Amino acid sequence: MKLYLRSTLALLGLMTGFFTAPLPQSVPAARALSGTTFTASPPGGNWEGYFERSITASNSVSGVSVVATTSVHGDIFIQNPAGHLGGKIGPIDYQMEYEVSGPSAVSGYCKGQLNLSIDGGSIQAGANDLPVFVLDVSVVDSSMECNPAGLGDAITQTGGTLTLKSLQYAGGKASGERADFSDDWIDFAVANLIKGGASVSTFEYWELNNTSPSVEQVSSQYRQYFLENISLENRYQAEVDWRALSPGKVTFSLGENVQEGALSGSTARAIFDLGTLPAGENVLSVVASSADDSPSEALTYGFQIVPLEPWAQRLGFTATPAGDHVLYRGTKSVPEAPLKAFVQIPE
Repeated sequence: MKLYLRSTLALLGLMTGFFTAPLPQSVPAARALSGTTFTASPPGGNWEGYFERSITASNSVSGVSVVATTSVHGDIFIQNPAGHLGGKIGPIDYQMEYEVSGPSAVSGYCKGQLNLSIDGGSIQAGANDLPVFVLDVSVVDSSMECNPAGLGDAITQTGGTLTLKSLQYAGGKASGERADFSDDWIDFAVANLIKGGASVSTFEYWELNNTSPSVEQVSSQYRQYFLENISLENRYQAEVDWRALSPGKVTFSLGENVQEGALSGSTARAIFDLGTLPAGENVLSVVASSADDSPSEALTYGFQIVPLEPWAQRLGFTATPAGDHVLYRGTKSVPEAPLKAFVQIPE
């Protein structure tokens, strides 16, 4: 029973996600999370949210019943200016308690608060391009109260890497059901308790909301196909949700041409000459930045530049706007040089 209690207390400490504790020798050494290279562009900007975790472990042996529980809740603030992650996680409020009923009834608890700083990391694109938050964290301060007083002696507060893999992402909100902290000890501890006959139930959830501006829509004056090397000025318009931030600037990027759009409230506009673009698919990218330089996720708008066949290049095409589209007209004289003839009437 003492071994079961020690394993349970180790589990309770580990379940906070920010503690380590001695585990039985049968538990394999911790394994670092392997890194993965992603090619997609995940959302940037600042994020705010929280995580929570609760676990209940129970067992009954020879008329003695043991129930151990843990609950954790922490706030998350991620700052991501120019791709350099910072911020904090906290306050993290946690409580761990156990109760033994039977001939020798005993109980105990530990509760406290923890604050972590985010010292770096990355926001990557994972499976199905869902965001993955990899956060390097360190302990700033902490407090703990235990009864009996020595109950928390085996629990050590540490820093490390916190990984949050999204299961859903929509409308600037990412969420998931697991927070991995540097290693797999949590899984091994749970497995040991189950192996010892314990019944274990868990609940875990986290969510992060992008608090940076959001480019909601991009539209164009004319669309969608245009002829190569024919001068045509096309106006692009972006609608921005600044959320609670002060408006800053909206940047339009088309190939090597980068412009700061003319901004009026939540609407920004920029004009590009499509006659300078290469044939094929071209993509306009729009990013909004608040007054404090918090950037939005880029929103893209694609269109096609159609190449002209050699014979058509001699027709002298010009573009004539017609509503939301463009008419292209060209002329060809046959023969190219005008005919000259003189006729006298009457002869």
